[in-house]
Amino acid sequence: MQTTYLPTKEMLEEFKLSRQTLYNWIKLAKITEPEKDWRGWRMWTEQQMKEIEGIIRAKEVEQLSPPKIEQRLQINLKKIKNLIKVHLNIVCEE
Repeated sequence: MQTTYLPTKEMLEEFKLSRQTLYNWIKLAKITEPEKDWRGWRMWTEQQMKEIEGIIRAKEVEQLSPPKIEQRLQINLKKIKNLIKVHLNIVCEE
């Protein structure tokens, strides 16, 4: 079975990523480092493509998930503070 390789440029176009993002993910061990050809160019395999797809999907899900409890509490505290200020202004004016 012959492995199919994709050069970095094609990976960037395929996933609409920057070169720096790919290199950061390698450095952070989010994806396995690809083999290099005789020129020193990275050659990406199907396995690495799946790893990248997984990272992208996880980021999309993270963006769709409801706000964390800390974020909701912060929002609610701001609303409460504003209500108190408004109420105090009304009481002080009377």
